[in-house]
Amino acid sequence: KKIVLSSFIKKELRKKRLKINRKSLQDMGNKLRETKGAEILAEMALKKMRKKNIKRAVIDGIRNLAEIERLRKEERFYLIGISATPDRRFARLVKNRSEYNNNIESWEDFVYYEIREDKGIYGKSGQQNKLCYLQAEYFITNNSRKKDLENKIKKVLKDIGVD
Repeated sequence: KKIVLSSFIKKELRKKRLKINRKSLQDMGNKLRETKGAEILAEMALKKMRKKNIKRAVIDGIRNLAEIERLRKEERFYLIGISATPDRRFARLVKNRSEYNNNIESWEDFVYYEIREDKGIYGKSGQQNKLCYLQAEYFITNNSRKKDLENKIKKVLKDIGVD
C-alpha cells in the first residue's frame, strides 16, 4: 500500500477551503508540524496503517527529520532516497500539471520552491528535503524511464528482503 503524506495536508486544506498548490501544501505542512509536533505526518501515516490493518506500506513524501526519527522506531523501516536532477523534475512537473504545481509558471518559480523545501527555513517544523535524503539507507537515481525506476526499486526491495 502507498501512503502519501501530502494527502493528510490536502485534507486539512480542503477542510479550511483553501487552495491546493505547492505553496499552500508547504505552508500547511509546516503549520501542522509546528502546532502538532514535527512528527505529526508520520504519526498520521502510522495511524492509518493501524486502522486499515496495513502490514507493509510505502510512505511517500517524507520531508522532515522528525518524521524519519518517528518512523525508525517501527520494525523494518527502510528509508529509500529517490532523486532526479532539477531539470528532469521541472520537465516532469510541466508535463504533468496538477493541483500541486498549478502555481509554478517558470523555472524561477520552480527554483524558489525547491530552495524553500530544502532549507528548513521554518526551523524544525519546516521541510528539510536534502537532510532527509541524506538519511537514506538506499539511494536511487530517477533520471530516465519509469520502467528503469521500477527495476531499481525492485532491486532495493530484493536487497532488503521484501518481495
